[in-house]
Amino acid sequence: MAGEARGKDLGFLAIGNKVEVTLKTQNSAKFSGLVYTYDKTSNLAVFEEGGIKEPNLRIVNTAAIKSVKLLEEATGEHLGPPQFNQGLVAGRYNQEFERLRNESKEIGQDVSHEAQILFDALAKTYPCAWQGQSILVLGEVKVNPPYTSECVTALPSASESAIAQVKKVVRIPVVYVLLF
Repeated sequence: MAGEARGKDLGFLAIGNKVEVTLKTQNSAKFSGLVYTYDKTSNLAVFEEGGIKEPNLRIVNTAAIKSVKLLEEATGEHLGPPQFNQGLVAGRYNQEFERLRNESKEIGQDVSHEAQILFDALAKTYPCAWQGQSILVLGEVKVNPPYTSECVTALPSASESAIAQVKKVVRIPVVYVLLF
């Protein structure tokens, strides 16, 4: 049985129905999928798009629905949660966790705002790491508080050119670093 509901008549949003939804967008975007759930209280409907191997859940505010066209009625079988590729989910989780862990290493503990700005400026060009309140640049040059060119020290393995380059960046006032 095929039919179409418009406006506030959302009768085809019964769980398990396969529907085509037209949204109230400038180009009247359409999509089709199974009605996964419909909550009249929050005015939200969830649709399952895609196939069994790669399902996609789309959450739609029902106020944004222009019309619903029934493509196929529910068969009465219980719809369980969609099957997700657990390996893909775990991979994305691990990737995001690593990204956040690496990002957190770039935030200094108990350092001034200016010190963090200097670190960020140096990190745009050179590999940097925090060592307490000191900034280690290229693994050979250390910038100690109060982060002036006089506070740049070299480790035994440091080259003169590395020291000179770091001193050039440290000499730039923080105001100018913010502009770039």
